[in-house]
Amino acid sequence: MIWKGAIGKSIVQITFANSHTTNWMGEIILSNHPYCIISLVQNIYMIRKGVHVKKILFLLLSISILSCSGEKNTPNPNKGIKAKTISEYKAGVKFGETVWQFLRKEIRIYNSNGNEVERSYYEDGTLDYKQIYEYDSDGNEIKRSNYDKDGTIEGHTYIGKYDSDGNQVEWLDYRLDESLATITLKKYNSNGNMVEDSFNSSDGTVLGKSIYKYDSFGNNIEELNHGKHEKYSGKTIRKYDSNSNLVEELDYYKDGTLQSKIINKYDSNGNRVERLYYYQDHPLSRKWINKYDSNGNEIESLEYDSDGKLSRKLTTQYNNKNHPIEVLDYHSKIKFGKAQDVLDRKTTYEYEYY
Repeated sequence: MIWKGAIGKSIVQITFANSHTTNWMGEIILSNHPYCIISLVQNIYMIRKGVHVKKILFLLLSISILSCSGEKNTPNPNKGIKAKTISEYKAGVKFGETVWQFLRKEIRIYNSNGNEVERSYYEDGTLDYKQIYEYDSDGNEIKRSNYDKDGTIEGHTYIGKYDSDGNQVEWLDYRLDESLATITLKKYNSNGNMVEDSFNSSDGTVLGKSIYKYDSFGNNIEELNHGKHEKYSGKTIRKYDSNSNLVEELDYYKDGTLQSKIINKYDSNGNRVERLYYYQDHPLSRKWINKYDSNGNEIESLEYDSDGKLSRKLTTQYNNKNHPIEVLDYHSKIKFGKAQDVLDRKTTYEYEYY
């Protein structure tokens, strides 16, 4: 999957592959559609080290997910939540005990329909910047604005337009001077599945286009990406089991060479318990093993490297509403000749309900 966006006057394209990885707040990256999820192969921690962190985050939060057009009828997981505070801490050791250094927090405000209306980012305990979301009477996001800590609008403003069926057909990206930067156009079939997504400059030049095909169950089985630059062009083939679980995903370069392969395995409840990632025609590159509780909540995710060694572990605790309240992030390290789990980070979630 390819996402395209703008930083200032520059057009940016980011290639995403599916895996189980969390963002800088310790949770799955969300798209501009409140119900859709994308996952990244590489850790966002790496992106965060750059000098344009804030702009990168703005980009990630303005993503128009290509495979989420059919998710409009999915129940909003945030319905009933009035506010959510997400805090991230870095682990340290003092006198042999784990101590936590506060890094940042994020506060999200939701309306009674579960739509996010405000998101505030805090660094070192002080407000860094804020995003405001506006919706129409049908719950479609029609505007997104970014503000600095003083309440002055900054960065880009986004406008969404929809057809009579509630499908997003345009996503307009405006610069700070209110000039149009980019336009994303989407087309749908009679079943409401997105069949075409094009990313265009303000003068109408097509910078990238994706075309989608579906099976009779509405599963996306093929995605053709046409980028302005050849390295962003290619094809993705997806295969599903009888329960519409994605079991295999093949990504190809434009010349037909295999770029990557992902194989998923599920338990009898439809929970993904194993994910295998292969780069090109190389042996296994990464493997993820997931465990779930009786409510279907993922409580542990183990990531293994190409040598079969455990490299990362995530554990998650939930409240009685099945919302996550704590995520612990470990990396594996050899100590005294033995592999040990070393705490890296902790992410906590606090909720206020309607």
